[in-house]
Amino acid sequence: MTNNGQSLAQTLHFWLRIQGQNWEDGFPPSPEETGWIGLALGAARKGSLGRAQECILHAILRDQDPPPGAGDYSLDRFQHDLSAFQARYLDGG
Repeated sequence: MTNNGQSLAQTLHFWLRIQGQNWEDGFPPSPEETGWIGLALGAARKGSLGRAQECILHAILRDQDPPPGAGDYSLDRFQHDLSAFQARYLDGG
């Protein structure tokens, strides 16, 4: 992965970790944010950090609703997907 890709992965991971900590502390993201977060981690799973970044920006800016069917994303699923993100993009897995 290029330095730019590594930097982007670190930045996205940092933001996602904060969201996860807030969620664990009883402050879950809104349903719209949850939809975008799920889409972001799905895109990352498929190897598209650019699309993951785009989804996270939509979650942050709240500028549009996620596509239909992007909801229903649990904390357990988030934690699993975040671990997979870390293993793939940060731990070199």
